[in-house]
Amino acid sequence: DSFGCFTISSAQNVTLNGNGHRIFANASSNYGVYVDNSVNVTIKNLTIVNFTHGVYFNRVNDSWINFTTVANSSSFSSFAIYTDLSYGNNLIGNKILNLQAFGIFLSDSQNTTLRNNYVFNVSDGLILYNSQKSLIFNTTFYRTTNAIQFDQGSVDNVIEKGSVNSTFNSAIYFASLNSDRNTLINISIANTGIDDLIVGANDIEGLKLINMTLARYSLHPQGALFSVENGFGEIKFLQYANGSGTNFANDVQIGNNSVTVLSSSNSGLNRSANVTLYNIGNRGFTLPVILRNGQPCGNLCHNFTSLTATNVVFNVTSWTNYSIGEGGFLTTCGQLSVPNGVYKLQNDITNFAGGNCFNVTEDNIVLDGQGHTIAGDDIGLAYGVYDFGRTNI
Repeated sequence: DSFGCFTISSAQNVTLNGNGHRIFANASSNYGVYVDNSVNVTIKNLTIVNFTHGVYFNRVNDSWINFTTVANSSSFSSFAIYTDLSYGNNLIGNKILNLQAFGIFLSDSQNTTLRNNYVFNVSDGLILYNSQKSLIFNTTFYRTTNAIQFDQGSVDNVIEKGSVNSTFNSAIYFASLNSDRNTLINISIANTGIDDLIVGANDIEGLKLINMTLARYSLHPQGALFSVENGFGEIKFLQYANGSGTNFANDVQIGNNSVTVLSSSNSGLNRSANVTLYNIGNRGFTLPVILRNGQPCGNLCHNFTSLTATNVVFNVTSWTNYSIGEGGFLTTCGQLSVPNGVYKLQNDITNFAGGNCFNVTEDNIVLDGQGHTIAGDDIGLAYGVYDFGRTNI
């Protein structure tokens, strides 16, 4: 047959059960199974060997490819499983072995589900081309050139769990524009040849990295808008971040009541962001404040929620370390910038040479010296406590 060993066309409710048998092409043959313009087709328990292409779905909806193996094609244009102009299909428990070209190719396809598939020794493991709302769950990619590639308007896809091991190039590659709002969750990545993550296209937006441990990475010079999340919180960049590094998990850290972006390692990450810290609540601080490197953040950040809320949300304008901590206990001079705050000096301050010791910048503030002394260097005009235009101090 010019199309394939098995051809199913303009059909409904058809099952092809290989019963564990295989179809084997002695010479270069086109398709193992070709399905066109059909609904509710099931291909299962079949082994396809030496065909140029394994299973091809063209305009096929609500169908299944289950527990099927596609192996040993030497064609550089081959693919194991290809869906085109298709909707609502399911690829479950399949094995793809030893192909010169593509493993799974989703083209102009929507709402495709992949579960528990295994892809070994192929050029590109999974390509999403103008495909939307796919769920790829617990799929293994081993010994590929590129494991997962997003191309040409592939949006709103979720890839969760599974693993990538031993790629020649990249584990995850965003190749072209408009592949937005994709989510990567808890994918194990090891032994990549170049990078764990490459954003090779500009203006990628809405990328979510959830429980991802990434090492080497490269972001397009024009940047990407993305968020990083784990069980402790989320960092959502509000400006396009770019640059590269050797350890993304070290450059972007989210811990218990702590977020850090090492902009000293990659200045392209030094972008404004909204931060959410989970499970903060009332931790017993006299005057909870946002701390920047252990000191009150002041005007460099502002909160959207109470700082004792279960999940605290705040904005930062640039990057270092931020946390929620005690702002009411003073050990050195600084700004008193929290409205209705009660500040308590914990020790004497001597020979202070930085101008005014305490600058009051908000109303309704109490400064309790608790019997301690502040002493300047007696050089120039400076105030121990400076308040201009504030009330009820």
